[in-house]
Amino acid sequence: MKIQFNAPPASAEVSNGIPVKYDNVKRKVPRWRWYLVLGIVLLIPLYFVYKTVSSTVLRASPGMVVIDQVVVRAPITGQVEQVAPEGQATEQGERVLRVVQKQVPTPAAGTVQAADVVASSADHTYAMQRQDLQGQQKALQSSLQAVQGRMSLMQDRVRQIDELFRQGAATRQEVDAARLQMLQAQAEVGRAQREILVASQQQSALYLQAAKDAAATRQAVGLAQAGNITPVADLMAPVPSQVVRSFVKAGEWVVAGDELMVLQTRKAPWVQAYLTPQHLRYARKGQKATLVFLDGQKVPAEVDEVFSETQRVPAERVGPMESQSAAVVVKLRPLQALPAEHRVNRLPIDVRFERSWWPWSQDPRLADFTANVKVG
Repeated sequence: MKIQFNAPPASAEVSNGIPVKYDNVKRKVPRWRWYLVLGIVLLIPLYFVYKTVSSTVLRASPGMVVIDQVVVRAPITGQVEQVAPEGQATEQGERVLRVVQKQVPTPAAGTVQAADVVASSADHTYAMQRQDLQGQQKALQSSLQAVQGRMSLMQDRVRQIDELFRQGAATRQEVDAARLQMLQAQAEVGRAQREILVASQQQSALYLQAAKDAAATRQAVGLAQAGNITPVADLMAPVPSQVVRSFVKAGEWVVAGDELMVLQTRKAPWVQAYLTPQHLRYARKGQKATLVFLDGQKVPAEVDEVFSETQRVPAERVGPMESQSAAVVVKLRPLQALPAEHRVNRLPIDVRFERSWWPWSQDPRLADFTANVKVG
């Protein structure tokens, strides 16, 4: 019997000679669906193309808003009596802080004999502590020598096991075990060295504390002999400013040189930008730029000064695929007043330098020559 094969359909509407009529709505796909799929597929490459073109045409460098600040330090050692609260606006010459150097009370009416007794007692105490630390340091030195000898033995054993392994007389497990023991010995040596270092630092700190106590005792005796002298240091605001940070409170004791508060001046803020060595063509005075804040606002600016030293780009402004290399620091002056919400010290921003495609615009001498030709 001859096999009868079905003839291929002549059209989609005929199957084995039987007409099959489908609804036209079910057979046709709307064209906008294809456009949607095509747009989704091309969205990612178009985004990368946009980023590449924008980074080529407009060079974005990391920067920050800078507002001049003044750090107030303690001129004398004493007690803080008055502190201006944070946020207070001050004028030039207005008092923001007062430090009073009061008399230090001494035992037995501040006599020299009582001071000598206190000093001798303190010296005896420090001598006992130094002896304890010296004994501890000797014990640590002995322990260090022991672990160093053990480490040398472990190193010799590792060399022997390696030689046996090359000859086929030792297994990989024996080699790994010997190396593990050597690493443990090295860790013990490092631990002993750190303990010795800590003991020596404690001994140095003990000597320093003894010297400080002796100086304080002599100062107390001198004040007691001189009488009730109470010098006062009134710290004034050098410029119109605002108290942005205070490190002390009224009643605290401070030492000469300690930071007490930070004053923020009312001068116009400026911008500090970082240029990599590959983009030094923008590091020239008068170069136009655009300050792009993270909320999308833009302010025109120009380079006002180029600092003659390099700095590291802040770590928070370095991308995951970039290296934290040295950069040239430039100072930019905004051509428009910054909004109040953007007048924040160290506010991160992006600085975009407009790149010119004409070669003579990159050289100031050629630019001046071109300008003279146009005028002529």
